[in-house]
Amino acid sequence: MRTNRGVTEVALLIYVIAGLALLFVPNPVSNLVGVGVRPNKTVYTEKVELIKDRDGNPIATKTTVSDKDIQQRVTFWEWLSSLPALVIILMGLGVVFPPVSLFLGNIYRKLQSDTKKIVVGVDHAMDAMTDPNIKKIIYDEMAKAQDKSTKDLVNKIQGKT
Repeated sequence: MRTNRGVTEVALLIYVIAGLALLFVPNPVSNLVGVGVRPNKTVYTEKVELIKDRDGNPIATKTTVSDKDIQQRVTFWEWLSSLPALVIILMGLGVVFPPVSLFLGNIYRKLQSDTKKIVVGVDHAMDAMTDPNIKKIIYDEMAKAQDKSTKDLVNKIQGKT
């Protein structure tokens, strides 16, 4: 019997790694996606000084211009509000579906064990029957009701494949 253990954990790990990678994407892509660092904000300051003579009378002005690049960060709430609604819906589904997958996996395993019990029970009952005519009638009726996938499953449980 082949099981897909760890698929949910791997998918969740991929989601986390992809989300963290988006935080370090260069600016052009990150701005498109709405994640990361904004381009630097340049702040210009202009300072005007009066140049005075010896008597204190202004004779000229001196203008000093400086510019500083200030790195702007995107807050989590700005990032979240900038995302399209579809992305937020997909993020929500990514949170919901791993537990649903685990729940459905448990149901599937329980049904598989119950199916094995049914097949083993029918095999024991058929072995206990002594009349070959009744056995043949029962096998014919079961063959009418079973399709190829059901026969394959029964053969797999019985160890015939």
